[in-house]
Amino acid sequence: MQQRALIFSLLGIQTILIVFLLFKVMGTSDEQNLDAEMPSRTAVEEDSTASTALRVGYINNDTLIAGYAYQQELRESLENQARLLDADLQKRTKVFEENYTLLEQEAPNMSPEELQYAQADLMQRQQELIQYRDARAQELAEEEARLTNELLDDLNAVLKELKKEQGIDFIFSLSPTSSLLMANDRYDMTRQVVSRLNENYAARKE
Repeated sequence: MQQRALIFSLLGIQTILIVFLLFKVMGTSDEQNLDAEMPSRTAVEEDSTASTALRVGYINNDTLIAGYAYQQELRESLENQARLLDADLQKRTKVFEENYTLLEQEAPNMSPEELQYAQADLMQRQQELIQYRDARAQELAEEEARLTNELLDDLNAVLKELKKEQGIDFIFSLSPTSSLLMANDRYDMTRQVVSRLNENYAARKE
């Protein structure tokens, strides 16, 4: 059973590499009206000093997943449900195998009609077992998807708060599968995000 994998791959937020500096060039010289489409060197130099660098940050997915208490609780819950389902399926499969073995032993003493009926009944039980397995697995997958979306909603809410509070232009994700390969530690805001997530979760529990 591979239904235990969670999210968070929280977490699995995909990102792109960024260019950190942005300059804007504007204005022209009154003395160069005939060449208005091409700003003078002086205008560019003066304006470039007033340009504002973008403010960026990133979160480390692995650290985020490990640090968010609610995510850990949800993962443990899903893993427990998966273990219970696995045990249930093993029990049901064992019963089916016992019935199959019993039919093999009794088949020589059964009439053709009895054997045909018993085989049909066994096939029906096998089909029901498969349907039960698939239905429970689907339920577990849907629960995992629901919880993953809930975690993403929590994360997005916190990121919006921090973005507004700190005037951040872009927030990226650093993970083995993201396009952001490396980043300076000074842009790492994972601890802030984890702290805010846990504070919000603790407040909800009160």
